Amino acid sequence: MNFIRFIFLLILFSSTSLFAKRIEVVFCADFSGSTNGMVTELQKTIWSSMNQIQEKDSVQIEFGLIGYGRKSFHQENNYVKVIHPLGSPVNEIGYSLVKLQVIINSCETYPQKALSACVKKIKWSEDNVTKRIIVFIGNGEVELKSIEKEFLKAKKKGISIQPIFYQRSASSARGRESWKKFAKLTGNDLIIAQPALQTVSFKKYYDEAFIVNAGAKLMSTYLPIGSKGKLKMNQLNKIIDKLKISSLENYEEMLIFQSSPFIQGKYDWDMVDLYSRGEFELKDLNIDDFPVFLQSLSREQLLGYVQLKLKERQIVVSKLRLELDKRNEYMYRKKEKSKYMVGRGGLSNIICLLLLDHIALIK
Repeated sequence: MNFIRFIFLLILFSSTSLFAKRIEVVFCADFSGSTNGMVTELQKTIWSSMNQIQEKDSVQIEFGLIGYGRKSFHQENNYVKVIHPLGSPVNEIGYSLVKLQVIINSCETYPQKALSACVKKIKWSEDNVTKRIIVFIGNGEVELKSIEKEFLKAKKKGISIQPIFYQRSASSARGRESWKKFAKLTGNDLIIAQPALQTVSFKKYYDEAFIVNAGAKLMSTYLPIGSKGKLKMNQLNKIIDKLKISSLENYEEMLIFQSSPFIQGKYDWDMVDLYSRGEFELKDLNIDDFPVFLQSLSREQLLGYVQLKLKERQIVVSKLRLELDKRNEYMYRKKEKSKYMVGRGGLSNIICLLLLDHIALIK
């Protein structure tokens, strides 16, 4: 009987694995001066993709990021850098993109070397059910013979490539024909992102002012532990401060993600999250790792304060999600209308639609 039960569980496990929905996505982006403006859109893409995918049951998605075309990535590396490997936390990738400076100077770009790094330096899964995608974004000329060799290596690993030509303006189409040939080589149509043509607009029925202020309210409920906690808090605060200045739309996307099930209750450096999971054990923690203003509290006072912050967070998150539900409806209408427009409403919209199409195919 035990043997029969074992066989049954083995079959059940195999079936579950067979139909698992899993996607690995590496963004390979040209960060040279010719693509200025793309960084801000890619910031939004990271959070927006997760926000739209979170409603798709049992879909697992991991992101990685490779950049090319910046002197800071160093000549000996052909100006190519693995900024984040696959599986990096979304907020870590977002933080790196927020820190990237807009540049006007440029250097040589080697798309074929960037594609090579995607294939060789990224640790892709080797199973037969995971969808593996490189979203390749850039402009300028592509040397087809060199990039074809790298494409064939990717193909052998079961990695698909979607080229996206980032055209900043009507007059900045240099290299587009070579990108069309590159796309044809990959078996895909070339997608052209034209930020200058983002003209979709709707009346907003959500409370933007509340969302803007909610970031500070949410962050005030985090109680970091140790140096790791301080580092993570500092990163989140820098993301919020920068996005509130550079792009309120990106800031809203980041807050949607921050208040989502992807994040809530998951941090291992926050007292409130540990308490919400039933893992807050004072005997296992060093009081010197607590925020200074908590170090003089008794055990009962500390637990009471953590409980208070948990209640505050629950209230902020529930109110935030209420406004963001209205905001998401607005974004959905904008996205649907953008499908039928030249430029498709911007890079983040293009990539979200692309990933949702892939999810539909693996159902």
